[in-house]
Amino acid sequence: FDSSYAYTEESIDAKEIMLDMEAGEIQIPQEVRVPHVNGAPAGAAPSPGQDDDDLANETLFFERNRIKQLQDERVHIQKKTFTKPELINFNSLNPNDHIGNLNNAFDIAEKKLEIARLLDAEDVDAARPDEKSIITYVSLYYHHFAKQKTELTGARRVANIVGKLITSDTMEEDYEHISSDLLKWIYETIKQLENRRFPNSLHGMREELGKFNQFRTVEKPPKYKEKGELEALFFTIQTKRKAMGRKQYAPPQGLFMYDVESAWEKLDRAENDRQVAIIAELQRQERLEQLAQRFHKKANLRESWLRNVQAVLEEMDHGRTATEVEKSLKKQQAIANDILARENRFKLLTSMCADLCNEKYHESDKIRSRERDIIERWTHLLSLLEQRRKALMGLNDLMTLLRDIDTLASELKHLEPVVRNRDVGKHLLGVEDLLGKHELVEAQVNAQGTWLTNVTNQANKYIRNKGEQYDVLQRKLDDVTAQYYSLVDLCRQRRLNLDKARALYQFVQDHEEELSWLSEKEHLCRRALANGDVAAVQQTTLLYKNTETEMQSHWARTKDMMAAGERLIENGQSREDIQRRIQAMQQGWERLRAAHQALGQWLNEAKQAQQYFQDANEAESWIREKMPLVKSDDLGRDEGAAESLLQRHARLEEEIHAYRADIVRLEEMSQQLANSSFHTATTSSQETEEVSVPQIEMLYKYDGNGMSVAKGEVLALLEQSTPEWWRVLKQDGTEGFVPANYCRKVPGELVTVTQTTTTTKAHTDVVDGKRAIVERQKMISSDYRQLNSLAEVRRRLLSDNIKLMRFYRECDEFEGWARETEAALADQPTVEHVKAFRKKFDRLEADMKAIGGTQLKHIN
Repeated sequence: FDSSYAYTEESIDAKEIMLDMEAGEIQIPQEVRVPHVNGAPAGAAPSPGQDDDDLANETLFFERNRIKQLQDERVHIQKKTFTKPELINFNSLNPNDHIGNLNNAFDIAEKKLEIARLLDAEDVDAARPDEKSIITYVSLYYHHFAKQKTELTGARRVANIVGKLITSDTMEEDYEHISSDLLKWIYETIKQLENRRFPNSLHGMREELGKFNQFRTVEKPPKYKEKGELEALFFTIQTKRKAMGRKQYAPPQGLFMYDVESAWEKLDRAENDRQVAIIAELQRQERLEQLAQRFHKKANLRESWLRNVQAVLEEMDHGRTATEVEKSLKKQQAIANDILARENRFKLLTSMCADLCNEKYHESDKIRSRERDIIERWTHLLSLLEQRRKALMGLNDLMTLLRDIDTLASELKHLEPVVRNRDVGKHLLGVEDLLGKHELVEAQVNAQGTWLTNVTNQANKYIRNKGEQYDVLQRKLDDVTAQYYSLVDLCRQRRLNLDKARALYQFVQDHEEELSWLSEKEHLCRRALANGDVAAVQQTTLLYKNTETEMQSHWARTKDMMAAGERLIENGQSREDIQRRIQAMQQGWERLRAAHQALGQWLNEAKQAQQYFQDANEAESWIREKMPLVKSDDLGRDEGAAESLLQRHARLEEEIHAYRADIVRLEEMSQQLANSSFHTATTSSQETEEVSVPQIEMLYKYDGNGMSVAKGEVLALLEQSTPEWWRVLKQDGTEGFVPANYCRKVPGELVTVTQTTTTTKAHTDVVDGKRAIVERQKMISSDYRQLNSLAEVRRRLLSDNIKLMRFYRECDEFEGWARETEAALADQPTVEHVKAFRKKFDRLEADMKAIGGTQLKHIN
């Protein structure tokens, strides 16, 4: 360092003055702060999103720039001042030895310049040295050299700057004091505005509203003006500091202008919320006041009405007669209806009181007390009304019970002659009529009993409560009860007598009906046996089954009837007559069972005979149907047709042989019928009827089986007897069979023909019936044997015809082969084809020996 400096005005500026101030020679207020590294005032809140790492980097960057500026400034000062190079040997300094260089500088300053050593080399040579300590130490150098200059010019300059600083400090103190007081007033006011403990009365709320209006018009405007002046003061401070080249003023934490603005906004919100709350509470108090007025008006009406009604009830008289009691009861009911109709009004009064109490109305205790008094009087009125109602109802019940008892006694007395009657009728209808009348009487007695039970229950309840004249009621009740039970005994005895009479008459009627039914069924069974009509077997069987079913049900009824007769005998009613009737009924049943059994036996034999005749008719019809087929003289026009006819005939023979079992069964049945006691003689009658049958058209000419039809001729199809043969009718009335494959049906064409049917009737004749059955069976057996014989003959004829047709075919084939061979032999060979002709001749010769000889031998 230089031992002395050439002090000039250019080397002294505001920054140097600041160094002196920080060194202690010029005192500055403590509120002055070093500008923040990011340009914001000291103490201000960091910007949003800035973290600790960014803050540390910015601080380090600021300090490095600060040191660099100090170094540049030192070089600049050295260039403008005289130096003392003898104080320091610059050649011996090592640029890389920071600690050694700093210690050397500190030692020289302490020894030669008498500047105290305030710093350690290690603290200065650090990443973040203490800037303030360095500036303080440097200011000691300035102080030392400044003493060498006259103090006049410096004093003037210092005085001017210090004056400005004092003025700035004073304004800052004023700002802090005013802002602190303003914020204190704002927060206290917000606390008062947020208080919701309002007066619980309409008058108090109106006063509270007046206070609030006074705050808005008197207290708040000056403070608003003060806030504006504070903003102007803050702007002035910042302007002066900027003019002096000082950093921006940073108020203490919590005293920034945005803090004041934020607090003032909270004040506005609190003011608005309090205004809303005061208006709502004021409206609530007005509503409660109106509700309280309505309550008092209605309470006055309810109290007046209660006094009037209670006076009316106290003046009412019960009466002495039934009419007076009934009149008083009706009046009481009318009053009760009017009183109970007003119950909702008292409930409404209670509801209004509850609303006022729940809303904490300031006179809620007084209102609740009045409401309780009115409700107690209302309850007392209801109790008084109930007492009078019970008293009147008791008197009315007594009068009603006495009247009912008298009416019941009169009704019972009127019924007594009816149940004492001894007439039980002369027949079943008469006793049924008397029972119907007695049931009506019993219904009346039961109704009177129900009435008596109800009257007794009501009377006993009245007697237990010991109402007025209960002893008279008890006496009348006992009398009518005894009268009722006496009538019940008479009614029961009358019912018993009528039931006995009805049982006797019912037995007699049932006996007569059963005897009539037994006689009718016996007559039907014996008439069916006398007729013996086999054709009516189905109707007779139905009669037999129906009679059997009815016998089962009637026998159960008869047993019940006989049991009823035995009970009547035990009761001592007409013993001989009942026994006689029972015996007659048993005899009728024995006769009916015998006739029914005989009818059943006849039905079994008749069914066998009917089945035989039916099977015999079928057998005869079948034989007649097959007979034309075996009698046919059609043997086929060629070998193929003959073989087809033989195959069909083989199937026909199988059917004929299979039918043998049916013929044997018919013979057995005929023997059984011939040996049984039941026989019928048969008579046949022919009947004609018109039926519609389809038409057929002949595809080929046919002549055989007694039928000769031309191609294209239209016939009537009577029956499709078999798949091979159809029974047809010609237009000239000729009936016969034609092959099914020789014709076709004409679709949609029908023709009406007259058919003759044979009906076999049977009549009971033992000798003629036996002869007819035996002869008919002999005829059926004879026809069947003839059918077998003709079938065998036709089979032989068809076989012979097939052999003949085959012989003709083989002869024709041989003749054709011979002609071909002869023609081949007649060919004349040429010289050039001799060898080929020789081979052909050899082949023909071989064929003649092999084929021709064999065929000729087979034909012979």
